[in-house]
Amino acid sequence: YDGKLGSKTSAQAFLFSKGCSSAGHTASVVDNFPASPLFLYYNVDAISAFLRPILMFANNETYGDFLSPFPRNITYSEPYCPHYLGEYPDAGLQCWEKDECNSMPIEATADVLLMFAAASLAEKKVPPTVEDYFAILTRFAEYLIAHGLDPVAQPSFDYPKGGVAHDANLAMKAIIGIGAYAKICAVIGLHECETAYGKTALDYASKWMKMADDGEHYRLAYDQPGSWSLKYNLLWDQLLGTKLFPAEVYEKEILEYRRRTEKYGWPLDSSRRSEER
Repeated sequence: YDGKLGSKTSAQAFLFSKGCSSAGHTASVVDNFPASPLFLYYNVDAISAFLRPILMFANNETYGDFLSPFPRNITYSEPYCPHYLGEYPDAGLQCWEKDECNSMPIEATADVLLMFAAASLAEKKVPPTVEDYFAILTRFAEYLIAHGLDPVAQPSFDYPKGGVAHDANLAMKAIIGIGAYAKICAVIGLHECETAYGKTALDYASKWMKMADDGEHYRLAYDQPGSWSLKYNLLWDQLLGTKLFPAEVYEKEILEYRRRTEKYGWPLDSSRRSEER
């Protein structure tokens, strides 16, 4: 990434990264998400700096007048998170005219909740942005509850040009995203919120195990018997300590990956070989 830091008059940091292989998308949630463990290790503030402009846009506070840091008179009213904010170095929402800003609703929405929760837990304190954007984060969590357990076909990080209906790995990310919101509630001290959303996430994880089960492993998609995919989103269940998926899920998947090992490692899923990724 080629990133630039800017600041408002309040001295809040903003991070606008450049996606190296995504037509130069700037402030792309799904491009920054894979790098977030590095941010957590080296500088947690970088996650807040990246999330701030995304949440500002979702909260409709950046386009009010010509002095706005993002001078585009656009109102955002979707229940999910925007994908990215423009084409580097201009966060001018050029993607809006191409109908691409919101192309990965479940992926981007879960990513924001996972990163926000991880940053909150790493800092062991209430993040400075939580009071301003808690309503937005709640809206995102509700979106995942409504649409995340059994996703319709939509673009995702694995399938940017299209999507797989009933995608088990994408559903897993949504479920852990709900659990991440419960962690955010815990950091703030909203224990009833923590309990309610944590219970929903656990219930969804139990349903996921039945819907995705294919005997010795879990499917690529619920309706595709014999299919399989890397469930790499399990990392966040461990990283956040949500403990939504039991040990048997990890054990079955790891054994399957060992069976599927090829010359260059593991294929992403049963629809392609490792040489293609």
